[in-house]
Amino acid sequence: MSKDKSLAGPRERPVAVSLPGLGPFESAVMDVMWRAREPITGRTCLNRLDYQTCYGEVPSYKAVMLILANLGKKRLLTRVTLAQDGHPGGPAWKYQVQISREDYLAAVIREALAYAPDKAAVLAAALAGLPLDPS
Repeated sequence: MSKDKSLAGPRERPVAVSLPGLGPFESAVMDVMWRAREPITGRTCLNRLDYQTCYGEVPSYKAVMLILANLGKKRLLTRVTLAQDGHPGGPAWKYQVQISREDYLAAVIREALAYAPDKAAVLAAALAGLPLDPS
């Protein structure tokens, strides 16, 4: 007896890596934004995005715009108004990062260390055996 493949669940895919405090989709969008090094539109972000839903689908433009808005509320991005130059239909906004990847991760580490009674011991344990070569 053969199984009906239409009844099968989502196909397996690699697990997305999330930054602390962000979901996988938000993390993927922030990766695009940090790599951009300049303000970009939501459409540009979507085109550069390397992310698929749990069903293997590419996110919609509307979903990317929602995530950009959410990241703005979290104060990770800011919206920059574009001059319309009398051309209707052009993008009205570009988005830019408000904090570098390094500063974001440093803040996460500081927040985690706030719960440690012995911060030096936690840092020593975290860094033990970790190659610190930036390459």
